[in-house]
Amino acid sequence: MKKIQIKIPLLLPEVPDEKDQCVQKLIQHLNDKKGLEKVHVADKTEDGVPQLCFHYNPELISINRIQTLAEQSGAEITQKFGHKLIEVDGIRHTRHARNIEHDLQGIEGILEISISASGMVRVEFDLTKLDEAAILKTLKNKGLDVLETHVSAELFLEKIEETKKGEDQKEDKKDHDHEEGENHEHSHGGIFGKNTELIFSIICGALLGIGFGLSYVES
Repeated sequence: MKKIQIKIPLLLPEVPDEKDQCVQKLIQHLNDKKGLEKVHVADKTEDGVPQLCFHYNPELISINRIQTLAEQSGAEITQKFGHKLIEVDGIRHTRHARNIEHDLQGIEGILEISISASGMVRVEFDLTKLDEAAILKTLKNKGLDVLETHVSAELFLEKIEETKKGEDQKEDKKDHDHEEGENHEHSHGGIFGKNTELIFSIICGALLGIGFGLSYVES
């Protein structure tokens, strides 16, 4: 038994990651081919790009035949389902991206869509119900400027990773500032500073004395 790995975007252009539904369609299509024992998403990527791993019997099928079958199967899928990686400008923050994403998910023909705060848009759609022009028009109607309609999978993944790192750094800074704020309050011991406990003790003693005095007057 031998193995060979092929980058997913070579078989499904503009499909940047293994989460796309068409990746599973491709795997199912190939798993029943003679000589292929197993086809699955590889555990490791190559330069950040996901790959399919083919387990095959070299006595029954050659590497060239595997590549041909994989390319043909990918072409059949892309004729039915469109995929676009688009770069836009005008997304203000992550919540804004999620709101637009939610609105577009309800459009007939869109099977899957993800929008990043980086301006990267990934959309999978049914070619019998929707075309690229309609998708671009919808994005523009949302107030976005379309910068690029043929983004490479490598650039798409790079932009997504940069945005994720930026968001993680913001979260780390927020947590750090919160911890510093708590430590600052603790270091001063409360609203009266380091003498808070002493001052409260004096106040409590004074109130207790007043209480005794009032009790004596009433008696």
